[in-house]
Amino acid sequence: MNKIGRQLKKGVIDILILKLLSIENMYGYQLIQELDNKSDSVFLMKEGTLYPILYRLEDNNLIESYWDKEDAKRKVPRKYYKIKDEGLNELENMKEELDVLFNAVESIMNLGGV
Repeated sequence: MNKIGRQLKKGVIDILILKLLSIENMYGYQLIQELDNKSDSVFLMKEGTLYPILYRLEDNNLIESYWDKEDAKRKVPRKYYKIKDEGLNELENMKEELDVLFNAVESIMNLGGV
């Protein structure tokens, strides 16, 4: 993927993570797998890319993390992320902004020419 494609993906990753967390609480690797599977590998990322985004979303009070010690199959606790009310509000705002952006892009792309 070229530089512009990478920048476009970067611009929407927050909304995709918030959307997934609005469906269910997830741990980091689970988020990576869901992004990969649901996007046919368009949003394939490594842990080193995901965790700084999660930390930033947490610092911005949109998500919170917690440790799950209840999983009897695992000996090690797993860190989960969940969306907060502020994150749900921000997700709605982002969806509205994305709709406006897509409509504007579509209007221009439907002009005559190439």
